[in-house]
Amino acid sequence: MLRPRKKLAKKEIKEDALVTYYFRAQRLYQKFAKQIQLGGMVVLGLAVLAVLMIRSKNSAEKAAAGKLGLVEPAYFSGEF
Repeated sequence: MLRPRKKLAKKEIKEDALVTYYFRAQRLYQKFAKQIQLGGMVVLGLAVLAVLMIRSKNSAEKAAAGKLGLVEPAYFSGEF
């Protein structure tokens, strides 16, 4: 039932999973730095473009609502 205890080497004791993950991620970033940076810039550019499009649409809707507010009384009174 009981298994014999496995003896750990000093290297295994000193090894930290978080530090190992950090160095692997750093190595991966160094290998693909240009692609990662380009992808980040594309995502950032798309986010800025989306914000500008939404802002433009909102301002156009406000302008249209203002113009409609000026015309509605004349339309409903039959003066068109």
